[in-house]
Amino acid sequence: MSNTYCLRELNAENLKELLGYSSSGEFSIERLMNTDILQELGLKYAIIYNYDSVLSNRISEVQIDIENIMEARFFNSTSEIRIFNDENQLSGTVFIEYENANPIIQEFILYPRYGEKEKYAKKLQVKKYIDYDEDKQAYISYVKPSSLIF
Repeated sequence: MSNTYCLRELNAENLKELLGYSSSGEFSIERLMNTDILQELGLKYAIIYNYDSVLSNRISEVQIDIENIMEARFFNSTSEIRIFNDENQLSGTVFIEYENANPIIQEFILYPRYGEKEKYAKKLQVKKYIDYDEDKQAYISYVKPSSLIF
């Protein structure tokens, strides 16, 4: 277990504990994948792997098509909600970085895709979190997108 971040199953209890979010009504991942709710959680960016495309943009600029998603990552510099579509069953994780985290930060140049020629993210900033095994050997325990740079 890492002492620099917390990674848990995506459910109502963990959303409340880690991101301070309480939904009115019954919790479902489908309801959570609303751009207004995601922004209310403080998340800014999205990378969505659809069956027919890959989208990377600000959450306010993306169209979420639940039927088309293979995987989706909604994030800011310290938090992430990750959604998986496994045989038409949605599941996910919620991630929060602790204050004492000291991740490795890298930037990657993105190539414009699928109609994003004019307004697309130029770079992706990624954080890599280091942990240690029982032999005190360092390894990368989690990698998360941190920011899209336009």
